[in-house]
Amino acid sequence: MKLTKISVYLQFLIFATMVAYIIGLLKALCVDNLQFNLCFPMIFPIVNIILLVLAHRGIKKDDDLVKSADRLR
Repeated sequence: MKLTKISVYLQFLIFATMVAYIIGLLKALCVDNLQFNLCFPMIFPIVNIILLVLAHRGIKKDDDLVKSADRLR
């Protein structure tokens, strides 16, 4: 569970870095509109964050199930 939390924080960091890099690149090139080629790779960290959150929820449910089974003994 800790590993998924750390991974989510790292993915947020990667996403923020990508946004800052693309904004800086667009300002350097004096481009006003975002191009699809630059925005497409930004989808991957967002999808990864969503999948990590779902994995964390599943791990938590399994952990709760194991704890409840231990209480029955």
